[in-house]
Amino acid sequence: MSNEQENVCLRCGAKSDTPLCKKCLPKARQEQLKHLNQIFYEGYAEDLFSVSQLMAVACLGEPEKILDILENEVSYENLVAGLPKDQDRAENISLIQQWARITIESTYAHAIETVFRLFIGHGDSTIFKTKNDLPLCPWLEISNLRNFAKFKKRVAAFASDELEDQASKVAEVFFLFSEYPKSLNCPWTEDEWNKAVDNVLEFLRYFAGDYIENDEYNAFKHGLVVFPGERELSIQAKGIAGFSQKGQSLVSLFTKFIEPEHDNFKYEIWAEKVSFIETDIKIAFINISSWMIDQILEIGKVRYLNKQPIEYQKFYELSIHDILTKPASYSRQKINEMSQDLSPVVIRNKILRKKK
Repeated sequence: MSNEQENVCLRCGAKSDTPLCKKCLPKARQEQLKHLNQIFYEGYAEDLFSVSQLMAVACLGEPEKILDILENEVSYENLVAGLPKDQDRAENISLIQQWARITIESTYAHAIETVFRLFIGHGDSTIFKTKNDLPLCPWLEISNLRNFAKFKKRVAAFASDELEDQASKVAEVFFLFSEYPKSLNCPWTEDEWNKAVDNVLEFLRYFAGDYIENDEYNAFKHGLVVFPGERELSIQAKGIAGFSQKGQSLVSLFTKFIEPEHDNFKYEIWAEKVSFIETDIKIAFINISSWMIDQILEIGKVRYLNKQPIEYQKFYELSIHDILTKPASYSRQKINEMSQDLSPVVIRNKILRKKK
């Protein structure tokens, strides 16, 4: 008899050169992916950005009340924190509001980055190739987006409209189907459906442009080398209408390349960047981003957990122009009122995707 131990499948005990035999591997993989999907969708902190902006707004609007709480100490389990009452109260109020402004700016950048990572993770299948190019486990796909340069290039391509079939991919990730589901008695009209897809696409392109130009977000993450404060900027040039703006702003440093005319060289220069803080618009965009995250996760639950009925957000009522001119109309409460239950879309107790 041979003293060598036989290699067997850990699942069925059959002879196998690998831990799982060819017969057991697909079933085991399916079970593990189902388990990962369940953890992901049931545990995702989808309201994180909404709560962050809400806390920041509270600090901007009621800094005295926040300071009252901190001066009386706050305890959690074995921790006690607070601010001494003998410190300059006006200075502490200023610090609280400074934190809030920085938090709103960084939360916005974090929120739109999350939208893109979720969008890519739910739309591309790179780890396990599938016939319909949809991932078997979005969590794995998102976790695999480790190369920041490639990720940023992907976002930049979205901003420049270089990616093919953007509208159909947006429809598939946000609304389950790549085109209007005429046969499913959808309560939206086809015009509303197309408008919703176009609006989501418009927001994604706007966010992509913002994200790739956002030097402040990197400054927040790498050394906190961005400085808030009230500033006034005035630009005057001969023959050109002048520009002047005053208000709360952020200052950071960034590099840019210039190529002077009639010169064979490219020059790298450092420049000081002043970004005026538009708090109301950023709050509105954070809410929209949170809404988009909710919708991607909602469709993910339908596709991977067989959740039903589908709840669609009324993206056809959104408008970039409205947000830039009337940001207060896009509060979280207003957005919640715009959700809609689409139970007629449920078919035979199971939904995967519409056949083409």
